Amino acid sequence: MMAEATVMQFPARIEWFWQTRDEPPKWYRYSDVENILIEEAFQAKQDQVILDTVQIDFVHQVQICSDNNNNPQSVPVKREVKTTRDKILREDRFIVNPIHPDMPFCHASTDSIFLVATKQQISNMCFKNTVEIVAEGIAQEGKKLGRQREAQWMANELLKVKNGSEEEIWRCCARLYSMESFLYKKLNEAMRLVDDKKQRHIWQQQISTLGPFAVLLDRITVMFERPAGGFRGIIYRGANLSKDQITKFKEIATSNNPYRSFQAFTSCSRNRTKAESFGNTLFIITQPVHKLSTNNDISPYSDYDEEEELLSPAYRFRIRNVEFNVKKKKHYIYLDG
Repeated sequence: MMAEATVMQFPARIEWFWQTRDEPPKWYRYSDVENILIEEAFQAKQDQVILDTVQIDFVHQVQICSDNNNNPQSVPVKREVKTTRDKILREDRFIVNPIHPDMPFCHASTDSIFLVATKQQISNMCFKNTVEIVAEGIAQEGKKLGRQREAQWMANELLKVKNGSEEEIWRCCARLYSMESFLYKKLNEAMRLVDDKKQRHIWQQQISTLGPFAVLLDRITVMFERPAGGFRGIIYRGANLSKDQITKFKEIATSNNPYRSFQAFTSCSRNRTKAESFGNTLFIITQPVHKLSTNNDISPYSDYDEEEELLSPAYRFRIRNVEFNVKKKKHYIYLDG
């Protein structure tokens, strides 16, 4: 029987929160991996659990951290049991621009520059060794960011499936990518820079650590290259664009070459209403029925099932039209995939 990456199964969705010291105070949710680590320690009846930047004291129900002078500071924590699963979109996933801040789009290409560079480095490795390299890369990146425990948990999840099928490994990658953590943020930050010559050294530094993970995550498109591989219809993504960025989209839409690409992985939703609630711009992306899949439904592997569609790197599109909706006070950018 193949190994599977698993998370402790609890009777309901558990969420842990910490309270700010503001007036009035606010409650913030821990990241997905932190929630798992906290709940595992709680279920094991431990007195405390140490995370990357704080520790949780279960006896006194507080989070403890140190200020800049190494003086301990404590704030309340709480545990909530969710008996129903709210259908939500995470603003952080949908408000971050799918493009470089200074360059609204990358030139259209059939291959991801970031993935090609990574594959050149790992071309002679067997698949099993690639999974080990992926796990080690995540651990290294987490260490640089001060997120060692979070990164090691994700690395361990991958190592559990290294002897599994390619589909099992991809499912694990999709689940880790969908989780709220540093992983998807740092990966996409690097991939959005590939068309910027001034930032070349930045994204190239990420090839050895996060590049192998990107290759495995993208592998499903190759494994299941068929028209039914992804959703066919209209998907949506909100964004915050500057006036200059919107103007550039308008200019390209009316040019002789309206084709461009998103170089990073790009989360989208089939739910227009929720996607439209973020930012000043809504991307309206039409997926043609005759085209091979360049998007994948990752909702079965995610706790956020409204974020269904993940566009593959180097997703090529035509900018069809840009319009401003006076009633919604929002720009609509129509893209044909």
